[in-house]
Amino acid sequence: MEAIKNCPELEGLFAHPEPNPKKKITREVLVNQLNYLNFQNTYVIVNLRHKDFGRGLSLNATPQPCSGNRLQCRWQDPETAPIELTAFELESIVVPMGRDSLFFSPVDCHCNATGISLDLPEFCYKIGSRKLERYRCADISVSLIQNSALFHGKLVDFNALSFCVQISLTPPQSYQWLNTEIPVNIIIQNNRQTIYAGECTVIRESLSRNNREFVLHPTAHNTRRFRAKKSRSTRQELLPLPNIVFTHPLTEKLVNLKVVNISGSGLAVEEDFFNPVLLPGMFLKNVSLRFTNNFQLAFHGQIIHRTRLGEDHKQGYRCGIVFLDMPVNDHVQLLSLLQHACDPNAYICDAVDMNELWHFFFETGFIYPEKYYHLQDHKERAKKVYQTLYTSNPNIARHFIYREKGTIFGHISTLRYYEKAWLIHHHAAKGIKGRKAGIAVLNQIGSFINDSHNIYSMHMDYVLCYFRPENKFPRRVFGGVTDTLNNPKGCSIDTFAYYYDDVPSPCDWDLTGSWELKKATGEDLLDFAAFYENQSGGLLTSALDLEADSFGQETINQEFKNLGIKKDREIFAFKENRRLKAIIILNISDLAVNLSELTNCLQIFILDKNLPVKTLNCAINLISIRSPHANIPKLIFPVDYADAEQIDYEKLYCLWIFKTKYSDFGLRQMRSTTRFNRQ
Repeated sequence: MEAIKNCPELEGLFAHPEPNPKKKITREVLVNQLNYLNFQNTYVIVNLRHKDFGRGLSLNATPQPCSGNRLQCRWQDPETAPIELTAFELESIVVPMGRDSLFFSPVDCHCNATGISLDLPEFCYKIGSRKLERYRCADISVSLIQNSALFHGKLVDFNALSFCVQISLTPPQSYQWLNTEIPVNIIIQNNRQTIYAGECTVIRESLSRNNREFVLHPTAHNTRRFRAKKSRSTRQELLPLPNIVFTHPLTEKLVNLKVVNISGSGLAVEEDFFNPVLLPGMFLKNVSLRFTNNFQLAFHGQIIHRTRLGEDHKQGYRCGIVFLDMPVNDHVQLLSLLQHACDPNAYICDAVDMNELWHFFFETGFIYPEKYYHLQDHKERAKKVYQTLYTSNPNIARHFIYREKGTIFGHISTLRYYEKAWLIHHHAAKGIKGRKAGIAVLNQIGSFINDSHNIYSMHMDYVLCYFRPENKFPRRVFGGVTDTLNNPKGCSIDTFAYYYDDVPSPCDWDLTGSWELKKATGEDLLDFAAFYENQSGGLLTSALDLEADSFGQETINQEFKNLGIKKDREIFAFKENRRLKAIIILNISDLAVNLSELTNCLQIFILDKNLPVKTLNCAINLISIRSPHANIPKLIFPVDYADAEQIDYEKLYCLWIFKTKYSDFGLRQMRSTTRFNRQ
């Protein structure tokens, strides 16, 4: 009982209440409660005492429908009843009624092997309130672990401060193996799915030889599901306040609680002091976040903390719940609502007139003449692709717009282009409000990443973007994050030489002799990963799905196909005498998915700096003709090779890759660099 002394919340929880003679309850109220217990298939507690030896015995009995003064009850478990019931006399009956119970001493009672029959008194008494409601549980399995010993059992009843488990032994186990003076670890499961796991102290133990019961108290009131953040998601107190509604995983009762604040990564609710049902660490599935009857979102979550609100019992508890998963379109609706509440000019995936958006791209110079030169022959297809990406709200695309009085002043978008990586692109702003709007949409996407990367369905382990090193703003923002973090496994930049080159006549191609060009294998990607680690040490191989163990697993392509948008790639190994000299990746997509054609290009990785450029060009040409598009851009890495071989490239592109586990740091650094908080 030491745990009770150390936890004021548990004081009085297990005291034996006495009948209160001042709280008389009529027979009519008693009968209604007995019929309710019958309707719920639950029981009353029958207290017996041995006539000769005075030992007490409590049995559970299910009341039968009652309409008069006489009550019939059947033993819930007849096997637990003693053979000689005539040796016992009935002392009292306790009728559960929530935290309260009704108590009476019956008259004219008869017991047998199947049940008990008795007369109901004119009045009964209310027993002093149980401090906290306890909820019966069914079909919930428990594993209890202490010092490598594993015990199995079931959960008997539960509330958020303590629960009762019944443990069975498997020979040669003994209850002496359980030391009740030290903590135990418990795993609660339903249908082989874990509901709760954590450390508990033992605060009570029955003395039964078989199927012994233990009352346990969880030691942790807080649990950390993800990395702690300094830049926490902005919590909003919306009006009207939404509710969460779910079926409790342990009691199977419907729970409906008011949400007191909410962010893109979680929410907080308050619950009654006397009826706590949210246990820190417990997983919740299929929770409905209801704003109105017709507007509700779904999520899976986990309770991460419970805090008592003052010393007054009326104030109850505040509990925090983190989102573990949510349908991606539900999540973007939530983020849109929250960001718009913060800034009425900020919109996520809002309806946009496509003519206005295209005009914005041209007006801001985002589509400059050279870029439009490569786009012009495919402009109708580009319009159709963007109509799909911007109006059908697909799972793989998000756009952020800063709009004042109906006019677009800032824009940025992101596309899930790899299995676990999203590509940020199309950042543009215009007019005298352009700087503010450009920073605002950058903050929007930063908050989006910070709120979304832990949502499983987002598949967002990395974000990446290309930028020109001579452009001061992206170099300062993205380069600043990279330099400050100073960890290439958290954020890396790799530079590529970018150029267009017409494919010459096939008669000039010659790869005879010791050269071979074949589809890459897992072994080739292992060699490439070793080269890249020595050359850069960054995140490219993992973010761009170039790891050997995930080779060929490109389910993202199907997402694009479902939208009617082309996306594919082929990876080639270029070898001399079976030694890997280059990895060449042909990226195939609809033109203008990315307006700089960085999703429709050749990526060329040179592993041997002595590779003859003429021979390399033969391999490039052989692969280029496999593209459905003529004259696609080429990106060469490392740039040193392009310089040494005097390849006439047009410009440099930096590929910035960021691991989203550091999103908190990245958002703080971005805001510091752009001075967003001063806007």
